[in-house]
Amino acid sequence: MKDVLSNIVGLSQMLFLSSKYKVKHFVFASSAAVYGDSHYPPIEETDVSEPISMYGLNKSIGETYCEKWQKDYRLPTLIYRFANVFGPRQCMQGEAAVIPCMLRSSIEGRPFTIYGDGEQTRDFIYVDDIADAIYAGVQARLQGIYNVSTNEAWSIHQVILLLQHLNHPLEIQYAPAREGDIEHSFLNNEKLAKAIGWRPKISFAEGIERTLQALQDEKIVEI
Repeated sequence: MKDVLSNIVGLSQMLFLSSKYKVKHFVFASSAAVYGDSHYPPIEETDVSEPISMYGLNKSIGETYCEKWQKDYRLPTLIYRFANVFGPRQCMQGEAAVIPCMLRSSIEGRPFTIYGDGEQTRDFIYVDDIADAIYAGVQARLQGIYNVSTNEAWSIHQVILLLQHLNHPLEIQYAPAREGDIEHSFLNNEKLAKAIGWRPKISFAEGIERTLQALQDEKIVEI
């Protein structure tokens, strides 16, 4: 219910007020979750939306709201389908929380639970690249639906190996896969690249190092 209130009710109110006060450009943060798990990656914007989680369903409905407002009320709308965003100060809950949970577990020496076999893959994108894409899209007055991603896939096991390479070993334990979790997901970002020349600038490894440093700094402050 909380997700519906935020992603549907809250969005409709924002769209209504944006139309009322003649907002020049509306940007909707959608998600790779709208695609579901039935597509062969890399996934393109033309692939059918088949969400398997409530979060993905609500994001898909939100996109429909945005398109409706653009058509009926001429509200210029840009819909960005984000891959798995990570970075400093990220919430430890939600669809894309795997990276902050892993890094926190590593720093605190706690075991990390892998749901499934650890071979599931995601397209992890650093938060600075997301901010850059939003700014570039608004500056270009871009409209329509676009993936914002790195166009690369990392498995959970590969992330663990990277942490070991960075001297942040992680103790792991396994649990059954959770219902609604997507097995493989990475997004084709060529449409956005061709439209405005945007490309991600921060590699996954660099993003992990930056996030680790931020978490360590927070730990020092807490002490």
